Amino acid sequence: MNNHISTNSDDAYIQLLASANSTLSKKYQALPQNLQKSKVTCIKVNITYNLINATLYYDEFQQTKNMILKLEYNNQVYLGDIHLGKFIQDLNKEPALCHQLLQGGKLKPFYTRLAQKISNGPLYVINFEKDTEFLAAVTLWRRNHLSHGSKTNHAHIFLKTFRRDNMSPKMFQSLIKDNKISFKVVKAIKNSGYTVVRTDEPWKRNSLVALLQQYNIMI
Repeated sequence: MNNHISTNSDDAYIQLLASANSTLSKKYQALPQNLQKSKVTCIKVNITYNLINATLYYDEFQQTKNMILKLEYNNQVYLGDIHLGKFIQDLNKEPALCHQLLQGGKLKPFYTRLAQKISNGPLYVINFEKDTEFLAAVTLWRRNHLSHGSKTNHAHIFLKTFRRDNMSPKMFQSLIKDNKISFKVVKAIKNSGYTVVRTDEPWKRNSLVALLQQYNIMI
C-alpha cells in the first residue's frame, strides 16, 4: 500500500481545527463551571467512516484545548492526536485500519466528514471515566501495544507530571505540536532539568499552570 499522503489533507485538517475551535469550544465554554473544571468532562463526536468507528474527544481543561481521536476497525485501534500523519507513516502497526482510513492515499475525505459532523452534530457531553468506548479503546490499545509505557505512545497525550531527566528532542517537539504548549514554556521546562510525563488516563492529568508552580519553573 502506498503510504504517501496527499498534501491536500493539510487543508482539510486545518478546516477540521477551525470547526473544533468554533463549534466545540463554544459548546464547552457554555457548560457549567463545575463541569469545565473537571478532569473528566469532554465533548464527544461520533462518526462511522469506511466501517471505521471514529470518535473525537474534546475538552478545555484548565484553559488548555485537548483533542484525542479514537479509530477502531477489525480489532485494531488508534488512540491519539487528530493529526494522523505520523500514524499513517507507520503502516505496519495497524495495517487494516490504515487501509480503511485512506482513500487514494488521502486523508482529506475523513477530515472533511469529521468536520461536517462537528458542524451538524449531534455533540455529546460525557465523562471519560464512564465512557465505555474510551475505556475499551485504552484497554485494546494497551493490549496491542505492549510498550504502552513508552514516551512516544500516541495515546499518552494528557499531562501528568514532570520528571527530573533530560528532555528528548522528540518529546520537545511533541509537547509543542501535540499538546499546543508554547516553545518558550517547553524550553523553560527543559532548561530546568525536567521532562514531561504524559498519560492516557485523563482523570490522572494535571494542569500545566499547576505543574509549573509545583516545580518552581518561572516563565
